[in-house]
Amino acid sequence: MHGGRIGYFVRDEGVVVEPAGPGPGAGANSAAPVKVSPLTFGRMLGQTRALSPAAGKDLFDKLLALGRCMNDPQTCGQQPASKESDDSDIPAGYTYLGQFIAHEITFDDSGDTLQVGMEPKNLRTPQIDLDSLYGGTNGPPDRPELYETDRVRLRVGETFPVMPPSNPPNFLPFVRHDLPRDAHNKKNPKLALLGDTRNDENLAVAQTHVAFINFHNAVVDYLKGKGHESGDDLFQCARRQVVRHFQWIIIHDYLRKLVDNDVLDCVLRHGQRWFKADDRGGLYMPLEFSAAAFRIGHSMVRPGYSWNYLHPRVPVSQLFELTGGFMPEVGFSTSSTVDEGDSLLTLPSDWVIDWTRFYDFKGLLPDAALPPEHGAGEAPSRDRLNKSSKLDTLLNFSLAGGPGLPDTRLEQMQKAITVRNLLRGFYLGLPTGEEAAEWMGETPLKPEEVAGGPHKAVLSDPALRGRTPLWYYVLKEAELLGIGSDGKGGHRLGPVGSRIVAETLIGLIRKSPHSILDDPEWRPKFGRPVKGPERVKFEMPDLLKFAFGGDASGEKSVNPLGQRP
Repeated sequence: MHGGRIGYFVRDEGVVVEPAGPGPGAGANSAAPVKVSPLTFGRMLGQTRALSPAAGKDLFDKLLALGRCMNDPQTCGQQPASKESDDSDIPAGYTYLGQFIAHEITFDDSGDTLQVGMEPKNLRTPQIDLDSLYGGTNGPPDRPELYETDRVRLRVGETFPVMPPSNPPNFLPFVRHDLPRDAHNKKNPKLALLGDTRNDENLAVAQTHVAFINFHNAVVDYLKGKGHESGDDLFQCARRQVVRHFQWIIIHDYLRKLVDNDVLDCVLRHGQRWFKADDRGGLYMPLEFSAAAFRIGHSMVRPGYSWNYLHPRVPVSQLFELTGGFMPEVGFSTSSTVDEGDSLLTLPSDWVIDWTRFYDFKGLLPDAALPPEHGAGEAPSRDRLNKSSKLDTLLNFSLAGGPGLPDTRLEQMQKAITVRNLLRGFYLGLPTGEEAAEWMGETPLKPEEVAGGPHKAVLSDPALRGRTPLWYYVLKEAELLGIGSDGKGGHRLGPVGSRIVAETLIGLIRKSPHSILDDPEWRPKFGRPVKGPERVKFEMPDLLKFAFGGDASGEKSVNPLGQRP
């Protein structure tokens, strides 16, 4: 739901609608239809204290200024750009795994504007059961177009064969590494056939979805090899295995890298203290998580990526062109040779992702299959493992100036991100960061700590001093307290952000019908044996290797194109 005005059905409060903003980047247009999320929301902590109308208007104006400053900190703060590395310790693939997780737990297949007066009984509850992959609770009966004729395996799309401008020439044939697309759709023949079409918004999350399609199919093949008969029982068994492996990755890979591990261990041992998922009528999505703490992915986006050996320097804006969902009127772009008259309705084969540049495969693949480290004097975005940008209050990327984009939609979207995130918390009455810390028993950051950096002039204003928006506070807390391998912050969330994110994701897993937390002895089937209580290591590199194969290159590989010849 990137456009229009957004409404949330909040337990005990009804629909809370985002008001119209005063102009571009400040809020939604007053004439825009209201879109109500089809989920039940609730409050983990509580609402912030009410402000007088005058104080509320003053705070609103300061939030506008802060959001705009976050987009242009050098101009706003009159400070030169930092020359320090912006790389975190987290491989860049986890940025888009986080986006995939966000779409999964807020699964939306409605495709239509929902009515503000919708009945609460029609609202869904957040789940971690991969509805976004399987198209609904029932799978093939709900969305048969997502499946092959056996109604067990998921459909996967083929890329468009191209001749890249390489030396020596290397023809890249059809490769089954694209999303399945609806070629018969006259309005948009690039339209991906997905449980949740948001997973075709940029190429990185689209390729992540392709990976999970292939993982499901590999699990089906594994089960059939073990003698499992075909049919609905095979599908349900495969789905259960895929969902459980996904939950394991969220807990033991994604959260381990993203949150404070002491907080994570506490939640796993003692349960959720704040997110009472079964309290007062069932499961809900915490507003503190959805509208603040889990909007950290914007900070993790890099300015550009080393995509594969043919595209070693790709601005992030270009990843939006290579989809069928974000800008359907713009065809797939390629610098490679295609026959005249060919219409590129599927991903060009030179744009298949090299997963070894997005996750750390050391110990899983031979060194020759891994990207070489950049040489002396080369830009660090070339031929190497990409790292996510640090978790901080500076958005270190630009969506402006992408080739093939005739308008400024991406640039406008970026400018709106920070302002809309800040105003959304204001509209929803989210607690301030300081209030959240106090309610959780944590020592709040001091006003001078929050205000340090290029946003000091705005944050030192009395309207914001000691009343830091929760989203900004979570990022600042990570920037100061998330110490990593370089001895500096920005590598993981701090105590408040860690608690909100860990409690929400673990709470949702606990309530899943396939929950691995109901079976403490369950272990992944496709991981590596290790010493310790977990006994098995299964992370995204393991999932990708099982999904695509362990060859150094080629069709049965996490990198079909191979490394630079």
